Amino acid sequence: MNRHFYKTIVASACALLLIAACNDTYTPEISEFRLEQSWIPDIEANTIVAVKSGAEFQSLFDKQLPRKVDFGKEYLAVVRIDAGNGISISKIESAVTPQDDGSYTLSVRYTTDLTDVMDSRCIAWRVPLSVAPSDLHLEITKTE
Repeated sequence: MNRHFYKTIVASACALLLIAACNDTYTPEISEFRLEQSWIPDIEANTIVAVKSGAEFQSLFDKQLPRKVDFGKEYLAVVRIDAGNGISISKIESAVTPQDDGSYTLSVRYTTDLTDVMDSRCIAWRVPLSVAPSDLHLEITKTE
């Protein structure tokens, strides 16, 4: 009886693995790539710029990549956020949401405080090459 029980368990586990392997709702991993707060690229604010090589990164930031990025498998989606005159960014959060059409929404939410300077921040994500830059959409929310 124990032998039959174990065969049933093993067969069930194999069936579950097969179902999981055949699932066609694969979601590529898009993850935040932390940059130094003071690293602000010379790009248009509130737009996504795809950085596809270390040379492009160095051209934008005038710095070397702080960590390894495998540009053969992924690229960086970089966004500059400008808070405006007299406003500083006190907190910034990001999220990635897959959409039904296969695209992704990169959401940025930031909180501001009053100050006497204009504040800018930069946020970046590691994006697999299987996701085209045109499939990334930006949503920015400001809270005070």
